[in-house]
Amino acid sequence: MRCYINRDAMTLFDKNIITIAEIESGMLDIVSSKINFLDILLKIKEELYYLLMHKKTNLQIKIECRDFIYQDREKLYLILLNLISNAVEFSPLDSKVIVNISETKEGIKLVVKDFGEGIDIVEQENIFKQFYQAHSGMNRAHVEGQGLGLSVVDGLIELLGGKMEFESKLLDYSIFEVTLPKLFNSEDNFFDDIAFYQV
Repeated sequence: MRCYINRDAMTLFDKNIITIAEIESGMLDIVSSKINFLDILLKIKEELYYLLMHKKTNLQIKIECRDFIYQDREKLYLILLNLISNAVEFSPLDSKVIVNISETKEGIKLVVKDFGEGIDIVEQENIFKQFYQAHSGMNRAHVEGQGLGLSVVDGLIELLGGKMEFESKLLDYSIFEVTLPKLFNSEDNFFDDIAFYQV
């Protein structure tokens, strides 16, 4: 029997630890629900409020999709939370982080770009490994949960049937681009099943 875990009261590090354990145990289910990206991003801004204020980061958000789509809200939230948190952490003071969300023929595209430390090309192939700590910049040793965030993101994207690409230039920028399929409307599927069995 699975127990309910109140993730809202946890730190990002704790959320990532639990998510990794669930992925590895095969206990993580995909739950399709109606989501609104503006609601998700406002919640992320609230959770990262003190980090954003401390770094004086200008978070620029652009949403180009319908008001509501169907995806796994909790997993989508954790993907974006990790990507945006990393982008802010590895950006200099008074910098900006750009978040673009759009719909494509393949599904949903999430793009997070920062103008910070970047990732050395020698280390890029290792950044999705659990607990791997890159040494490209001076701040990396001080990031809470460093080495977990991208591993969690990679695992969740694979679970959802998506893909991720990234590009980075040392001491210049990093761009992470995630493409996820849209999920079926579970409510529509439910009523379709009822109609199918009607005599």
